[in-house]
Amino acid sequence: MRSAKESAYKAARRDDARVTFAPGRVAVVPDREGATGFVGEPRHADAGVRYSVYVDGRRFRVQVRVGAGYAHALACAADARVGTLWSAIARVPDVTTASPGALVRRLAIALLAGALREPPAALAIVRVGRMPLLTVRGRSAPLTLSLSHHVGYVACACAAPARGGVG
Repeated sequence: MRSAKESAYKAARRDDARVTFAPGRVAVVPDREGATGFVGEPRHADAGVRYSVYVDGRRFRVQVRVGAGYAHALACAADARVGTLWSAIARVPDVTTASPGALVRRLAIALLAGALREPPAALAIVRVGRMPLLTVRGRSAPLTLSLSHHVGYVACACAAPARGGVG
């Protein structure tokens, strides 16, 4: 449940920097069987567990996939229309000199270079305030990017708005 709360908090904070993470004030409600996770996305057998999470009065749809040693949660505002969603999870090598932050940026760039059909060198991740921003050939990409690292794992998620923009 904590991963669902954290994911919804990150989505809320993206819209309002004043939002603070107070897990005790975040409500998590499991979705009924057959409900969709993201607007317009059909439910698949391997999609994980889906929740409605409430942060500061706003509702977020959260999908949690659980694997050996990790829980990967993806959140979006309940009324958002998500087009394409890419995500990846990787174990941090036992022996590495790279920081978890550097490793998660490499993971995201590798994932998105293939998805966008661009060479990895054409992509960069910069910070705008506390938020990561993907640039392609020096220009901001119209994508929402999330990077995470925790206890031996790195994960990234990136969403493109549905046609007609994000609602």
